[in-house]
Amino acid sequence: LSAIRSITVVDTINKGGGGEATLTLKAARNIIFDDTNGGEVAGIVSAVGVLNVVLNADADSNLAGAVQMDTATITTNGGFLVIGGGSNVVDSDGNGILGDGGFGPDMIAAYGTDTLDSGVELIATTISTGAGDVIITGHGQSSAIASNQYGVNLVDFGGTGTTITTTTGNIKITGTGGAGIDANEGVRISGANTAIQTNTGAMSFIGTGNSTGDPLADQNFGVHIRDGASVTSVAAGAGDVTITGTGGGGGDDMNEGVRISDATTIVTSNEGNIVITGTGGGVNASVDNNGV
Repeated sequence: LSAIRSITVVDTINKGGGGEATLTLKAARNIIFDDTNGGEVAGIVSAVGVLNVVLNADADSNLAGAVQMDTATITTNGGFLVIGGGSNVVDSDGNGILGDGGFGPDMIAAYGTDTLDSGVELIATTISTGAGDVIITGHGQSSAIASNQYGVNLVDFGGTGTTITTTTGNIKITGTGGAGIDANEGVRISGANTAIQTNTGAMSFIGTGNSTGDPLADQNFGVHIRDGASVTSVAAGAGDVTITGTGGGGGDDMNEGVRISDATTIVTSNEGNIVITGTGGGVNASVDNNGV
């Protein structure tokens, strides 16, 4: 399905039969899953057979096309899920992120706009792919006078968290904050019921904070996991959990590479390694620009 402007999904797209298939939603502008249509749940669900799903915003590559999912559901029954932007979101063989040790080529980002600040925002949304990989890539809107322009924002609402779960599938989330003032975070995962979980897959989170270089800019974290959110690799033989963050440069204080805050926030792996690498931003005269 392709649109020269935006695509809004207001109900559930169901796959009820047949073999493996791929569903691509491709929009020059935004892709929005909106649950306000009479209480229906917007989403994509496969009950029979593998369904690969590609959500391709900003298909004209003009750096203005976001993906927002509000109280939505995606169930792929073993298919991969790719959320990104630009003119070539999946590689030519159609396998998205499969291969390359589980992670294929980096996807081009979905970009925040004047109405949707985050490149990719998942609000109280449930994603389950089983053996399928998940890759999400986003870049916040760049407005020099704005804040909170997240690359990828996974957040709860009303006590319902955003959850991404796989069995053997890998998860890769990459985000870059928009060039603004404060809190332009690369990847933000928040909320007591927000959980990113795999049984035996690998997980990678790569975030870059951003700013315009305003000397008073702060809290432009690369990767920020907070408010009781959890990142968990649960089974024996699980892959590594890798978190890499770079704080926004040119600003004031607390432009940290990776920040994991609040006592109930969890990052854990049953057997795989947990590797956290952070590079602080800011300028020489500023403080608390920690790597981790």
